Amino acid sequence: MSQAIAKLAERRQEQKQIQSEITEAAGGKLSASENRPRAKRILALAVALSILVLGPLKLNARRSSVIKEFKSGTETAYTESAYNFIMDAKSSAVKLNGYAKTAGETDATRALDAAIARLDGIDDENELLKAYKSLYAAADTVYKEYIAASGSDSDTAKEVRYWYKNLESTDNSLFNIAYWASAEDFNQDRSAFPAKLLAGITGIKAVPAK
Repeated sequence: MSQAIAKLAERRQEQKQIQSEITEAAGGKLSASENRPRAKRILALAVALSILVLGPLKLNARRSSVIKEFKSGTETAYTESAYNFIMDAKSSAVKLNGYAKTAGETDATRALDAAIARLDGIDDENELLKAYKSLYAAADTVYKEYIAASGSDSDTAKEVRYWYKNLESTDNSLFNIAYWASAEDFNQDRSAFPAKLLAGITGIKAVPAK
């Protein structure tokens, strides 16, 4: 019992000593040689906190800004967003496949139906871009297969060709918007030290890129 009381008294004395030293440092009562090491430790702690706390916050805020551009475009070109173009491409693919299936369903048209369905309900932008690329490839296969089998002179063939060309135009527009430059800049900065380390620790992912 007496030992416990002694240890408690010792800890209280240590706390008082630390408090006294802090007070003396704040009041300038410590010598320069005593203040300098403490100042270095405080500075090192401040730098570490800035990197470990503010670093991820800034990186995540920047990612959110780039993702907003992916979804909504920029203030000067809000309609030119990757998301809007992908949805336009989906609509063209639905039309193309509808006309192509008038000649009968094939493995290619079923694959395009599945690719169209995959675009629904995807929240992750990287997965959305992957799904779009699969859709475009499937639509390309349907178009080439249909024209090879049915020719290009019928009214239905002209519709198939129209919607395929519309899909091509949308794809070209999609990959020429300002977003991709923003995405490249962010991903490059994210892959540099110490951002790469912080991104790995906090789970901040790269944004969709070409």
